[in-house]
Amino acid sequence: MTAAGPVWQGCHGVRLRPVDRASHYGTCTGTPLLEAELALGTPAVPAGRQLWQISTTVEVDGDDIPVEQQLVRDAEGNDVLVGTSGALLAVDHRRRLITTATAEEDPRTLQMVTTFAIPLLLHEAGVLVFHAAASARDGVTVLIAGRTGSGKSSTLVALLDAGWAPLSEDLCAVEPHRDRPRVWPGPPWVRRAPGVDGPPGSRVRFEARDKTGWDLSARMAPAPAGVDALIFLEPPGGSTVEEVQLTATDAIGHLAHHAVWLGDPDARASSLFAACAHLARAVPAWSLRVPLNPDWAEVVRAVESASSAVATTAASRPEPG
Repeated sequence: MTAAGPVWQGCHGVRLRPVDRASHYGTCTGTPLLEAELALGTPAVPAGRQLWQISTTVEVDGDDIPVEQQLVRDAEGNDVLVGTSGALLAVDHRRRLITTATAEEDPRTLQMVTTFAIPLLLHEAGVLVFHAAASARDGVTVLIAGRTGSGKSSTLVALLDAGWAPLSEDLCAVEPHRDRPRVWPGPPWVRRAPGVDGPPGSRVRFEARDKTGWDLSARMAPAPAGVDALIFLEPPGGSTVEEVQLTATDAIGHLAHHAVWLGDPDARASSLFAACAHLARAVPAWSLRVPLNPDWAEVVRAVESASSAVATTAASRPEPG
């Protein structure tokens, strides 16, 4: 995997402008999937259709803080993310304009843009977005999908310690309809629970209420890379690492389960199924269960065992352009 072409600011295949606001989201090379503009402002809460609502709690200093978010779509098809305190972020799809109520360096802005705004734009481009991490070494790229708490970020950190390069830590943007599907570099950080160390040698990039973002900018892969193996993390359990290769049929179900869809819920199945099926047929997949008290060296060996099965053929493939 080599960098090619001019360097631009952004992540997940989306070039962001202007440069001063976009500089927080990392850099990439290659032809971007699309471009979007960042702006600071106060989005208005529209009188539109509520697409979804999330109610949860976040532990802060030992206290459970209630958090509520909903996405509202107005009559023109624009989306507004509304939180407990009001409108937080707006996505104007026609102009590809992302407006946030907090400054560009605020941890809330960094996370909202990368986990809400950019995925909403990518949905329109036919790009799959997954709850997944991605890492690459020696021409082989592994995508590791899993829900929160499955060990996704910890597995990524363990791979980095073993010499792998990070591509993305929480969400992955994948172009599925290619002979060799490819994944784009995400933002240059890995988020861990407060008090949990980041990768050796990394510094704290931001502190949020429930996560600490550790800087990976010096180690990030510079360009999109072809996906060679899919690994699905099961809920932690047992005393040893359990690894099972999946059929393409089983992989489709796993991909659909971990796919991110923030748009109209009625359009989820029709928008995701064909792309998930193509990806499952194109890339071999494994399920991986991490023990409750894992030996991370053992986890790395399991990931490398899966990747070694495709390393020979992957090494002879051209990089996706």
